Amino acid sequence: MNVPETPTEMPSPSRYEISENPEGGITLNIHGNMGAANAGQMIDELTALLSDYSLSSLTVDLEKVDYLDDFGTLVLAHLRKMVTNGGDGFYVINSSDKIKELLSILHFDSLDEKRSIEKKRSSGIFIRIGEATLLHVSDLKYADRKSTRL
Repeated sequence: MNVPETPTEMPSPSRYEISENPEGGITLNIHGNMGAANAGQMIDELTALLSDYSLSSLTVDLEKVDYLDDFGTLVLAHLRKMVTNGGDGFYVINSSDKIKELLSILHFDSLDEKRSIEKKRSSGIFIRIGEATLLHVSDLKYADRKSTRL
């Protein structure tokens, strides 16, 4: 899956498919992009779509998401809040490695397994920014070594 690096490369906006699980939960398949350009619209549309359902649990399938940024994670946070106001669980499944990396920095953990993403006490924005910076600086350090060898 090709994840665009910049919003200017983003293709079409998101679309959704909703299915009901035999256990009583809902599966939401998102296709397309989840970013700054469409996060507000997605929140409005998904709130309206999901208001027709009794959300005992919600599974969000990100297999066909082409692009996700921090604004896209706000959409996931909104969906999680809708379920945790009285439901059993919120799950995120089938995300790409690049999306998993972003979600783990923002504390959306356990993405490969269908396990509930529980709210946990945040370690603080400065610690999360520092961890992300260290990760990317390390990548740049090794990229610089590779380019000098060529």
